[in-house]
Amino acid sequence: MRTYAAIFALFLAAAAGRGGLRADGGEQPGVLPALKPEAFDRAAAAHLLNRAGFGGTPEEIEKLHALGLERAIENLLDPAGTDPLPPFQPTVSEPLDGRSLAGLSKEERQKKNRERRMADQRQLQELRAWWMRRMTLTSRPLEEKMALFWHGHFATSQREVQNSYHMFLQNRTLRTHALGSFKRLVLEIAQDPAMLRYLNNNRNVKSAPNENFARELLELFTLGIGNYSEQDIKEAARALTGWTLRGNEFFFAQRQHDSGEKSFLGRKGDFDGKDIMDIVFEQPAAASFIVRKLFVFFAHDDPPPEAIEALARAFRSSGFELRPVLRRLFTSAEFYSARSRGTRIKSPVELVVGTLKLLKIDPGDAPACAAAAGQMGQEIFLPPNVKGWEGGRAWVSTSTLSDRYRFVRPLLAVESPPGRPRAARTGEKARPERKPTVERSTVQKPDVEEPSEKKDATEKPAPSEDENDKAEKKKRARLLDGAARRMPHWDPQRVSQEILGERAASLRAEEAVERAAAHFLVVPLSAETRGELTAAYGKGSERNRLAELILGITSTPEYQVH
Repeated sequence: MRTYAAIFALFLAAAAGRGGLRADGGEQPGVLPALKPEAFDRAAAAHLLNRAGFGGTPEEIEKLHALGLERAIENLLDPAGTDPLPPFQPTVSEPLDGRSLAGLSKEERQKKNRERRMADQRQLQELRAWWMRRMTLTSRPLEEKMALFWHGHFATSQREVQNSYHMFLQNRTLRTHALGSFKRLVLEIAQDPAMLRYLNNNRNVKSAPNENFARELLELFTLGIGNYSEQDIKEAARALTGWTLRGNEFFFAQRQHDSGEKSFLGRKGDFDGKDIMDIVFEQPAAASFIVRKLFVFFAHDDPPPEAIEALARAFRSSGFELRPVLRRLFTSAEFYSARSRGTRIKSPVELVVGTLKLLKIDPGDAPACAAAAGQMGQEIFLPPNVKGWEGGRAWVSTSTLSDRYRFVRPLLAVESPPGRPRAARTGEKARPERKPTVERSTVQKPDVEEPSEKKDATEKPAPSEDENDKAEKKKRARLLDGAARRMPHWDPQRVSQEILGERAASLRAEEAVERAAAHFLVVPLSAETRGELTAAYGKGSERNRLAELILGITSTPEYQVH
């Protein structure tokens, strides 16, 4: 099997130099021409479900295809009925404050705080598991895909927030406004308890304006670099003074608000936070910035300028409503072009959720599936920094590829062959351990006492780099084995029926590989890989034959893209 470099080669070959398609399949410059309804074939329906959701089973793809282009998109944008999955039920919500700790001894306060931290961590794991299950089983896949997109856009981390209930509230807000008004969503996020804590606007007062949220509002959330000045950041921070929280709710502290005149993006006045939002959305960049990001997330990395302008016009004319923009994108020939299909590397969450769907696995309330995505580099509710996840080619490296290949094995309840490490693959080279990359963000950290440089004479020498590496490898192996034991399992009979049909036992190896590849892949297998899988299928035991075939297919570069 090929190494991680093959994924990059596949990605580059698929994405390099291909023009957009006209509705009739030819090349055409212009402004986002529409796909002809008759061109919406089954492959196009599968592509739509992959990008506007988390993929689907053959049954789900056929159902979407049968609706036709317009109705299929409307079904995703505005699904009928309610989602059958129940909402998350938090059990830890009230924060510990001075009143709740009043009258307690120091030891009692410490015990209360310790118990609260442990309960908060448990609730975070429950919230992760709930969201992974919702993404897997929901009847509203685009809503969940957009909630994930906004989680990366308005990146907020439990590491700084330290309150799982506030992270839950933000997740609910992202879902509520996922397909609605972007302008309303920005305002809601500006008043969101988790964001107020994460970017320190809860400490933004007129005597000492804090610029963290104001900076990211302009740079990362709405306008992009080059469309504002440093003075605009300072003035926006003044306008946002007094925006804080009490307990679990937004609170406007009038006494801490700077009511003086501000000069912001060419306008002057006694602006408050809502005025700042209104002025931001008067800027031309407010539309083009976000539609470009949406285009790259859903289609491909090289959006034609004409397409961005067409989407930006639709965005502005709708008053910054998201559905019209997505409708225009999903009905365009560019979205279904060769530049879009099979050219995006799946994020870890997309990879895990899509695999669960294809294997018909309900992940339940166990956090193991969320942990698997985190191991591959996308730990929900813990983005790496205020910029969110880099995405794209950054998802695949020597540090993450073997984890992407082997996470499927415990789902299939297949033990590793004797003499090999758990979940190792034939031909897979040992990979160097990943070292954490620290990227400085604008988030203010609490003051931490620096350790003294004075060393105890009896202090043991620091472990060597080799010893550290060995310890880290052992720790990583324990974590992976522990997560694997908690993974949900597939139903072989059910999946075999769907993939191989009634004649599974009598199928030739070539037929079995062909059907399994059609079930799992949107990119054709190479002749070399197809031959390897066919030879392996013919030699495998009947009991594990399909499981090993699935492991082989999910360990290919072709499975890593959609």
